[in-house]
Amino acid sequence: MCIRDSAWSSLSIQGGPTLIESMFEQGLIETKSFSLYLTTNQGDHGGRFVLGGVNTQYAASNFTYIPLNSRSYWALDLDDIKVNNVSYGTVDMVALVESGIATIGANKSLADKILASLPPLRDCHNLSGFPTLTFIIRGNEFKLQPEDYIVPVLNQCIIGINAVSLPEDLSNAVILGEVFLRRYYTHFD
Repeated sequence: MCIRDSAWSSLSIQGGPTLIESMFEQGLIETKSFSLYLTTNQGDHGGRFVLGGVNTQYAASNFTYIPLNSRSYWALDLDDIKVNNVSYGTVDMVALVESGIATIGANKSLADKILASLPPLRDCHNLSGFPTLTFIIRGNEFKLQPEDYIVPVLNQCIIGINAVSLPEDLSNAVILGEVFLRRYYTHFD
């Protein structure tokens, strides 16, 4: 996935240039962009943070370019969330792409509805009853399989969806954290 827009300075300290802008102006990188690849293999360490573009060796397919709907967040228009083809979308939903959260985060009401639609998690090995989660962003479907959103943690597994507190202006936001980013190498352009 590619989030289409250049880095902005509206959130930087004192409105100064961002790291990406400064590096571009100094000729250290070719484009005002970066990409984030997180490994999907358990036991592998980390991933790659690429300044100034992408490393195509991590891209499983071509990028889908999606414009931002904000100049202050990595925010995208979220058309719908589907679980077993049941829609959980609301009016004016926004997807926030965020590497600082390990899970998919949503307001309590939405998170509770999605979690209630899933079977009980008994162990890490039998995920056959778990559905695909589909995030529809500007008409593009991004699917998470159970092995993407069920996360092993300290010899047990958790469902990587949780309720988060959001400011009122972002009450319809869904945070696409590491659970999503591990599945989709993302270029912030």
